[in-house]
Formats: sequence, C-alpha cells, structure tokens
Amino acid sequence: MIILCATGESIEIAFSSLRGIKLDGLNLHRALLEGMDLSNSTFIQSNMRGAFLSKCNLSNCNFTNANLITAFFDGASLQNSKIHSCKAMYSNFMRAMLQNASLKDSVVYGADFSEANLEGSIMLCEGIGEAIFIGAKYNDNTVWPLGFNPEIAGCIKTGVSNADKSP
Repeated sequence: MIILCATGESIEIAFSSLRGIKLDGLNLHRALLEGMDLSNSTFIQSNMRGAFLSKCNLSNCNFTNANLITAFFDGASLQNSKIHSCKAMYSNFMRAMLQNASLKDSVVYGADFSEANLEGSIMLCEGIGEAIFIGAKYNDNTVWPLGFNPEIAGCIKTGVSNADKSP
C-alpha cells in the first residue's frame, strides 16, 4: 500500500490495510489519510506534521512522541488513544471524539478542540490555556491541570441530570 502526502512524497508500506499496524518513526508529513480506518495502529515518534486525518478512525492508537503540529483531526475518532508527549501545537481537533484519550505531557498551544468530546480524557497538557475549547464537552472523569477552568475556556459539562440543575 502507498500513503500519499501533499508534499509530493509517497510512503510504501508492506500492508494491505492501515488498521492495527505499526507506523512508528515514519515521515508522514502532510499525509493524505482522510476518512481511513487506522484504529489500533501505532505512530510512535512519527512526523505527522500537517497530516490530513479528518474523519479517520484513530481509536485505540498510540501517538507517543509524535509530531502532530498543525495536523487535521477534525471529526476524527480518537477514543482511548494515547497522545502522550506529542507536539500538537495549532492542531485541529474540532468535533473530534477524544473520549478516554490521554494527552498527558503534550504541547497544545493554539490547538482547536471546539465541539470535541473530551469526556473521560486526560488533558494534562502544556499550553492548555492557549488552546481553544468553545463548545467542547467534558464530564467529571475528564482530568484537567490544576487551576484550569474548562467552563471559563468555553467547555460544556455533560452528565448532569435534571435533578442536579438549579431552577
């Protein structure tokens, strides 16, 4: 299989599917992967700068130490993914499903999480105060850095029953 990149590069991999494979350490700069099923795959230390991953199934993936700067994850499924120690500055996570994902120790200055689902996610990120969270959903299981107020940042808390709401 060949992965095409907007840079004009192409990466040949010895797999017929991108699901559940090891893509560690690859240069996937501006890779064109929209809408693909890459679930259960690993991208450890890969360069995915500016990669086009909109509407991809990236659930249960491992992106540890990957370069995700300016990557497009809008509408992608990233549930239960490990996004540790990544450079994700100015990445687009709009409407992404990040339930139970961990972004521990990632750098997210300027990243856009608008309308993303962050329920149960670990959001212990550097630069979180400079990220965009308008309309992002979170719940009591979402872990935020000490001193970060998700509602002031524009997040909407879910999981509140009608009985818990003030009249």
